[in-house]
Amino acid sequence: MERAGIELLDWLQRAAALISYMLIAVELAFLPIPSEASAIALLAVLFLEIVVSLLALIWCLYPRVRGLLLPLGPSPGPPLKAASIVAILGGSLFSLAAVLQLRSSRHRERRGRPPVLYTRGLFSLSRNPIQLGMHLTWAGWVMALPSLVMLLALLFNLVHKHRRILLEESHLEQVHGQSYREYRCKVGRYL
Repeated sequence: MERAGIELLDWLQRAAALISYMLIAVELAFLPIPSEASAIALLAVLFLEIVVSLLALIWCLYPRVRGLLLPLGPSPGPPLKAASIVAILGGSLFSLAAVLQLRSSRHRERRGRPPVLYTRGLFSLSRNPIQLGMHLTWAGWVMALPSLVMLLALLFNLVHKHRRILLEESHLEQVHGQSYREYRCKVGRYL
């Protein structure tokens, strides 16, 4: 691939990562979904996760930081760059779509309806589509910036999110009982 094509892929990678951060900011600022389970015990871990996730954002603004993150080899080739763009944007959009579906459900609840377990849309494919989308986004960041630091950050994120999902599922089973147990049998935790 000629130099101009590689530079375009580099630019698209950084643009995809920046777009993913903007979508995350929109979700957090305008579309917050409070956790069903208490996450107070996980606040320190969540703070560390946010700090570590900023590495991809720093890389978008200062591409030369890659060398400081213990790269796992030379800069990725065009196929991996293209895959990272698809994973970053696809994961971010998937997560945002799940947030919008869940918020729409919760909006109806505020109108006097009792809490209902939401199992439609993306939640019929995954019990945790928001987290699934974020996992895909993180995988895209690692593909865009393959380094030991980013790989460790991805593993840390996966463990943290899985732990949080287990807390959430325990709470949902307490609140929704049999309907949640039936949903859990039909729909996988991630896929």
